[in-house]
Amino acid sequence: MELDKLKSEWADLDNRLKKTEIINNKIITDMIKSRTDSGIGGLKKYEIKILILSIFVIGLFFIPIYARLVGIGPVIVVRIILCCSMFEQIYKIYKLNKINLAADTTEELIIKIIGFKKISLFTFKLGLFFMVPLFLLVFLIPLVIKHDYIMFIVAVISGCVGLVVGVFIYKVNMKNINSVLDSLYELKKYINS
Repeated sequence: MELDKLKSEWADLDNRLKKTEIINNKIITDMIKSRTDSGIGGLKKYEIKILILSIFVIGLFFIPIYARLVGIGPVIVVRIILCCSMFEQIYKIYKLNKINLAADTTEELIIKIIGFKKISLFTFKLGLFFMVPLFLLVFLIPLVIKHDYIMFIVAVISGCVGLVVGVFIYKVNMKNINSVLDSLYELKKYINS
């Protein structure tokens, strides 16, 4: 009789332990998914802020003073480039909105975030290696030709500040992308263990 009672209690204990383990697994998985979702939400907010900034800067270049300083051609070129930047931001927001934590597997999520990271890296390099020389050609050279050295200094300082801020923001964004990837790798490792 005692042996049957002991077996019964042992089976109950085993069942409770299994239920607790299932609950703990669900809690841990939900925590990691929540952290991932929060990270993706942060990336979306960042991309939306950059989109709004692009629209604002495009609006600034409709101010006639820029056309008088450097000519209408350079201003049109900058507007076109800023519009391309704006469409790139829209595309990145679209890519982030295609990420679905509930429907995508962890492997699919990792692939999508790595793809997003590659797009971000490519556009940063493109902007860095294209915008800086273009800035020199479009703004600085016309100011030197016109002997407007005060505006030249203002443009150089503005360009340097913009470059430093852009690199800083890019590094923060990459840190956030890597944080999301780390969470997904952690989730994958947890699920596979």
